[in-house]
Amino acid sequence: MNQHREQYRILIERTGRLHWNGKVTNCHVWDLTEFGFQVQTDLDLSAGELVRLDCVLDLDSHIECAVLITYVRRPIAGGPIVDISPEHQKRLTHFIEQMLSMTLGGM
Repeated sequence: MNQHREQYRILIERTGRLHWNGKVTNCHVWDLTEFGFQVQTDLDLSAGELVRLDCVLDLDSHIECAVLITYVRRPIAGGPIVDISPEHQKRLTHFIEQMLSMTLGGM
């Protein structure tokens, strides 16, 4: 059964850093929701692995979180956020609200 997404997917282009198995590497964040991310990476990730992601959303907003990889189609990987501080969740939610107001405000 397909899961219905109840949040908006925001297409963005940001640089982030992935921490996985003692390695730290740059990645490209392609889209996000309040509950997950999709990134492009050179890492050889597999479904079920846990990575830490830090990403600058805008000039005033940096977040760090843990993402459980559930989707891999190299070089793209993604999954839900499984650990994020309340402050960083608040920043992510605020960023998404700003992006939606800019996108949907013109309709």
